[in-house]
Amino acid sequence: MDTDLRKLAGHLRDHGLHVTFSGAGHTLQTANPLHEALTEEIATADGQYVTSFGHEIGEGGRERACAERIAHILAIPATDGTADPAAAAPHDPAQYRRCEVCHEMGADVITRMFVADTGGDHTSYAHSSCAGVITP
Repeated sequence: MDTDLRKLAGHLRDHGLHVTFSGAGHTLQTANPLHEALTEEIATADGQYVTSFGHEIGEGGRERACAERIAHILAIPATDGTADPAAAAPHDPAQYRRCEVCHEMGADVITRMFVADTGGDHTSYAHSSCAGVITP
């Protein structure tokens, strides 16, 4: 099944998810790059891919469909199937960040980061060309 996990990992990466192997390669961790709290651990059991909650997500040999389900669970936008999924995948999280200076999408520089005692956080972003006008 290790080979199947590697094939699944490739499809998950095509969706823009971060993927790492753990447990000597017997499980994989996948995460939404836009929100680190959205993660899932996938293992194999009896020819099935299984989530950390024990939910059967798909069977070996159907890695592409399984990756689509996992991407949905981790809040990655679905492709319509007509375009190349690798081209439509959100590889650059900056495309979803609004610049605090010009208010356009594509901010790529952290300008402020707040982390509360409770563990909550907020981060502000700007374009590298806009960041110079921000004062502390």
